[in-house]
Amino acid sequence: MLSIKLLGHTEIRHNGKDITSALSKKTIALLFLLVVNEEKYLTKDKIALYLWPESNEESSKYNVRYNLWMLNKNIPNDSKGNELIVSDKNSCSLNSNYDFECDLLSIVKCDCKTSSIGELSRIVDKAFSGEVLEGWFINKCYDFNELILLHRIQLERKQLSILQALSKKHYKNGHLENSLEVLKIAEQFDPNNESIAECTLKTYSALGDRVSGINYYKNFEAKLWKELNIMPNDELQDLYESLFSTNLPYVESEIKKNEMKNINLYGFGISSIEWSLVSCIIDSICDAVSEVLLNKVDFEIISELGFINKKIIIKYNENSNVKVDTPEAVPYIRIMQAFSNLLEIVEEKYSVEIEIEAFDDADDISKEVVNYISKVHKKLRIIK
Repeated sequence: MLSIKLLGHTEIRHNGKDITSALSKKTIALLFLLVVNEEKYLTKDKIALYLWPESNEESSKYNVRYNLWMLNKNIPNDSKGNELIVSDKNSCSLNSNYDFECDLLSIVKCDCKTSSIGELSRIVDKAFSGEVLEGWFINKCYDFNELILLHRIQLERKQLSILQALSKKHYKNGHLENSLEVLKIAEQFDPNNESIAECTLKTYSALGDRVSGINYYKNFEAKLWKELNIMPNDELQDLYESLFSTNLPYVESEIKKNEMKNINLYGFGISSIEWSLVSCIIDSICDAVSEVLLNKVDFEIISELGFINKKIIIKYNENSNVKVDTPEAVPYIRIMQAFSNLLEIVEEKYSVEIEIEAFDDADDISKEVVNYISKVHKKLRIIK
């Protein structure tokens, strides 16, 4: 049988014998063009434009004929007598009846949905061996070189799809450790892929390995911020919060997205200290909500609130890639608005109740802010 290896180190074998050295680089390049256009007729003029773009018409036609002849000369008919190449005056194609195998085609033709775990695993083990025509560059054949790059990109996407499909099949069948190993391979193809990260967190959660899941998220978050200057999406942050706040495995069907958790906040103020009541409520928020939720708050809000409460800056800086400093001065109106914005973010996740001790004894500024908040935040329950 003919074996065509186009990934990594290029190798052509027939019945186990390596015949690569018998073929020139452009003969192998012609074979590549026929393989990637399998089941299609490729015009000889188009082949000439790919491989002999600077030759005149007569020379390029001769080069195409000669290299087709070299392929037929060095690659015998298969066991059923079929020739590798079907050719006429103007075009040529691989013979669809010829018995051969090709690592590139095994990946391209793979049906991720219908293939079994075993089939997908064999493709990963045998065919994931490098880039398309790795290290290849043919001088002055610009279109051909661009075609190689295009197929490398397409191959990487398909390889990623195969790995994700294999991981999901392992997960569905309860092979969690196998699923995790496949995801690690997938991450090498696309280190910043949030879909892969989401599957990885779910798998760690299903394994009950909170520590590894939390560490994985923190590393992914840092990498995403360093390379793309963005935070993980909401789904990933919710998964992380689930891992961070419970020892139970994450089970998607058990999550009720519309269910609001209750949190009770507490505050008291000192009449002689400005912002003391508001600062106390911010302390309570820092203790009650997760670091994931706090990291969703805009750093400018954190900075402005940090003018009256150092704790929120300290907690934010511990778990964020953006470091916030305490400002030297902030207008009171901006502090009030920042406090309102913070509560708004908390209310998206929680049903909030604030119990205030001795409200009448609090500082005047805090009392004015709380009265403002009670009018603006209708869902917020304040017990004075």
